[in-house]
Amino acid sequence: MTTTDLRDVAAAESFDADADLVFGALSDADRRFVLGRLVERTGEVALAEIATDLAAWQRDVDADEVGDAAVESEHAKLYHVHVPKLADAGLVSVEREDDATAVSLAADAETVREHADLSAVDA
Repeated sequence: MTTTDLRDVAAAESFDADADLVFGALSDADRRFVLGRLVERTGEVALAEIATDLAAWQRDVDADEVGDAAVESEHAKLYHVHVPKLADAGLVSVEREDDATAVSLAADAETVREHADLSAVDA
């Protein structure tokens, strides 16, 4: 990924975002992990599911081996820090209903895959 590539993405009509916000959002491995998960799937993904996957990835274990406290900690970070930064950058959309939160790609999955190096977060 080069600076020029990402600035081209931010300037593209199909991807309306501020380059500084996009760079900031992509600067964190956890946020790149979230994008990687969303690129793999179509539609909305429950934040609780992403939190479980993230906790497992960070600990290099299977999702069913992660404790509840680890999942709750990752869920809180995703909800309060990481997902808002991704949404501010125009990369994800957030749906909140009652106690559940779901996230989906706001940008085209191919555009994200092409311009953001998500290979480091493949699990």
